Amino acid sequence: MLREYLGKPSPCPNKGESDGAAAEPTDVTTVQVPAEPQGQPQPAAVAPVETKKYKVKSEHPGNKDKKGGPSQPGEESEVEIITESLTYESLRNLQKDLARRGREAYTAWLLRVWALIGTGVQLDSSEARNLGPLTQDSGVNQVFVREPGPLSLWERLLMSVRERFVHRDRMQEHHHRMRWKTLEEGIQQLREVAVLEVLFGRGGQHDNDPDKVRCTGQMLWNLATLGPSQYATYIATIHPDNNRETVGSVANKLRNYESIISGPMQAQVSAVAKELREEMREKREEVTEKMEEMMRRNSSHVAPVRVTGPRVRAQQPPARERGYTP
Repeated sequence: MLREYLGKPSPCPNKGESDGAAAEPTDVTTVQVPAEPQGQPQPAAVAPVETKKYKVKSEHPGNKDKKGGPSQPGEESEVEIITESLTYESLRNLQKDLARRGREAYTAWLLRVWALIGTGVQLDSSEARNLGPLTQDSGVNQVFVREPGPLSLWERLLMSVRERFVHRDRMQEHHHRMRWKTLEEGIQQLREVAVLEVLFGRGGQHDNDPDKVRCTGQMLWNLATLGPSQYATYIATIHPDNNRETVGSVANKLRNYESIISGPMQAQVSAVAKELREEMREKREEVTEKMEEMMRRNSSHVAPVRVTGPRVRAQQPPARERGYTP
């Protein structure tokens, strides 16, 4: 197994060095990893994941600034590529996070995968097999591991679902549109329609990114008719004719609109609730005072009543019965 690490480019020669000296080339170090002894279990082959780290390099002229004024730093961006290998355990954890959940809609599932990893995970066919099945649909799983070369997990999923359903109509049988009550529910439905466009659209200007899909008038119309009237009025003001509105830009506009209308509305609701609480407190105090006043009046007009009646002697048996003898 060979791994190549790209070192940072050597700095430019200082002022004292010869001008004719050429800059050193970028160092490329090849590390030979010895093979493991026979008979021991070999770890699963995993494609490295490349991440980019950006650094800002500042140059301070120093002695070149004769006027003594502040020197302007020049910024130069350096890109360092770091390769990290995903272990078998990491792949299994990734599979648990990305697997389709029960009868989850395919469009909602793809959106969830896009939100978690985007295009950041590259896999070849062996890594795709080690990842394990992401859905219970065998047709999708077979296409997912078919491509031999390195390909992003997102592109593998798109290819698998596209070949599984072939046409948009068959895919829409699993995509049910319902009326939405909250704004986030509406944005979710809009983005799911964008996933259908990524899978079966012919525009080709979205780079497989649902948020970059052009938002058409039909998409806005469906969104407005399925949502509350307070949002439908605003959606009607968005004009997609200039072909500049994307699903992401429409979602941002709707969120901004909600923040504008929810602030004053929430303040009004709080003020009304406070006023109602104050009125209820005053009513309770008024009722309590009236009841206390009525009780005082009743107690002042009622005279004490003395109950009298004949005395009742205790009946005793005759003396003869008591055993008395004169």
